[in-house]
Amino acid sequence: MEGYSTGKLDAAADARQPANFKLVTSEISKKACPGFPDTNDKYERLMILVEEALGRRSDFSRVSSECEASDLLRRQPTASIHVADATREASDEELLLGGMHTEYYLREMKHRTASLEESDEELLLDGENAENDPSDLIEATKEEYVTQDGQEKTIFVCSKVSAGWSQDTEAAARTGAASLIDTAADVYAGRYANAFVLARPPSHHAVGNADLARNGSKKNLPFGFCHLNSIGSAVANLRASHPELRVCIFDIDVHAGNGNEDSFWDDPQVFTVSIHEFAIWPGDKTCAADYVGGPHAIGSVLNFPIPMGAGDSEYYHVVKDYIIPRIVEFAPGIIFVAAGYDALQGDAYADQELTPDWYGWCISELVRQTRTPLVLNLEGGYTPENVVLAIGRSIDALAGAQPEDFLSCMSITPLAEETIRFIEWQKSEREDSLKLALAHEVRTRPSEADTKPLLKNEAHMEEAARFKDAEDLRKTALQAEADALMGKVNIKARTKKMKEVAKIAKQPKYIDACLVVKGEPPRFGNFVP
Repeated sequence: MEGYSTGKLDAAADARQPANFKLVTSEISKKACPGFPDTNDKYERLMILVEEALGRRSDFSRVSSECEASDLLRRQPTASIHVADATREASDEELLLGGMHTEYYLREMKHRTASLEESDEELLLDGENAENDPSDLIEATKEEYVTQDGQEKTIFVCSKVSAGWSQDTEAAARTGAASLIDTAADVYAGRYANAFVLARPPSHHAVGNADLARNGSKKNLPFGFCHLNSIGSAVANLRASHPELRVCIFDIDVHAGNGNEDSFWDDPQVFTVSIHEFAIWPGDKTCAADYVGGPHAIGSVLNFPIPMGAGDSEYYHVVKDYIIPRIVEFAPGIIFVAAGYDALQGDAYADQELTPDWYGWCISELVRQTRTPLVLNLEGGYTPENVVLAIGRSIDALAGAQPEDFLSCMSITPLAEETIRFIEWQKSEREDSLKLALAHEVRTRPSEADTKPLLKNEAHMEEAARFKDAEDLRKTALQAEADALMGKVNIKARTKKMKEVAKIAKQPKYIDACLVVKGEPPRFGNFVP
């Protein structure tokens, strides 16, 4: 990770274009424990290797905090900086912005953290269908886990959502989200050309708003080791002050980027792109090629499943010839890269054959072709020794290495006929779906007479508002009672209160009231004009 050591790449050094960049790491990332014990081992090992490798590089200045980074940048406006121990945690207000997370989602995360001290050997969580069936519960089990430095930690693990948590998981997730929010603001303001936040847990599977979850994403639960959607919150915070900003989220993790896709499914100003192994976890219904975005954002989603066993050549051709041209056409003001490294050859959780140089090429090609600031966020990757090399190549690209530098170390070959057929199939799936969606939009576009706005003082809306206000008061009172029931001795009573709160929110009449108050039609036939 110190940089290139081959003669070919050293000879190309003079051609590189220097660009200042920001790197962010944090001590708490090593303690995140967001998954199963073996996953936590891999994450901890990776963050230790990243710290060691960054310490051997000399192409940036190392500081301890964001405050020191700001001071250095004032003195040296073109400095590249590594913030070695970010500590700020994202607030509820930042995470709620743009509807990326809900109060219920954040409250449940806090309760999971508290459960480590208050629960026995198992914990029951609301299942996928709990919104309609309160009896739908899933089990998490308590385990003892020993970190790489010999410390004993208590964790809960839940196989149903492929996630776990410790006392440090929530703080680590909030720290990673805050780092990305702050770093994206720095990059968009022009203080850095590009940036990379190297944090644990990952984030791209989390959907923090149950109303946005689609096709296999989990509602009000962590998913796939992801506990908060950091990229979603970074985008929402940027757009709070730049509402017209167009954003691209490019997910190169081997697993589909469902969290980002779902969060922006019907948002025409956000272009979500995912290139991932075909039919891998969480399944072929997640981020399929024929998903093209919601009715107000047709074409804002691009998914490209890649066949099992694909390597540099397959990924190179798809990204260069198909994905990047569409990103350029969208013309984003900033690009977030969900930088997963689990498509590397030999990864424990996947079947692909990428080399570290492909990641360097991909980032450098994005920089060259889009001429748009990039913010990378570390996602998956489960072979630490390989991942740290690929992270190094990615940083080389941010530092100015050119696509040719990486291509000189890669072997790009013509695609096999079978692979070409597969790639054409995926293209046609998307193009056919786009045509159908656009044709449907034309057929169903309302006439001027159909678009007469609802009057806010109509009786049914007033009735819905009164009902919603009354039920919200009940929810607030029950929530206060639940919050007052602290300690292990009260866990059953508190759980009972929380189920009462959830039961109110799941009432068909309450759901209809919320919809009608927003001017939308009721789902269950209540409050009809």
